[in-house]
Amino acid sequence: MDSDPKKIQPFTDWLPFAYVLCLSGIDFWAAMQWRGPGYSHTSFFAFLPMAFFFAGLVLMRYRKRIEALEKRIAEIESAPSTKSPRLNV
Repeated sequence: MDSDPKKIQPFTDWLPFAYVLCLSGIDFWAAMQWRGPGYSHTSFFAFLPMAFFFAGLVLMRYRKRIEALEKRIAEIESAPSTKSPRLNV
């Protein structure tokens, strides 16, 4: 399956938010159903670290992209220029 990263990116950027929203909704629903002493909170706290993992994936992707752009800028700046020098005004 050939997937276009530009089509997937909006989904993956919002994945941490959507995950926590669903996790909170499930916890809220369970609390309303059982009305007991917080048994549903156990699963909420057990799966909450995954939200940080998803956020880390998004940040890692952007960090790689920034590093690639910085490398490209450094290559362009270090290349000999055939254009006239810039005027420092």
